[in-house]
Amino acid sequence: HKHQIAGLLANLSENVENQVRIVDLGITAVLRKLAQIGNEDIQQDCSRALANLSSNEKSHYTIYKQDGLNALMALTKSSNETCLEFVSMAIRFLVSNAEIRSA
Repeated sequence: HKHQIAGLLANLSENVENQVRIVDLGITAVLRKLAQIGNEDIQQDCSRALANLSSNEKSHYTIYKQDGLNALMALTKSSNETCLEFVSMAIRFLVSNAEIRSA
């Protein structure tokens, strides 16, 4: 079930209209917990969701405040190349925000 939840969240995060709303609801914490499971498929879906959500500038600081950057740093330990690509995209999006860089 956890794999399906991660996939569902990744799919929901692709819709720009959903992004701010689901970040405001605290999705980052859910993704952080799911990513700790250690399953490569779940980690890939979590990193994809975080990359999608981080692409929306309106959510940058909220994701950061919800410990999203630390969640991404933990995912850098993955051996899954696709996961690492999503992680690098998400980190790049977040650190492009001046408010986060100065935090």
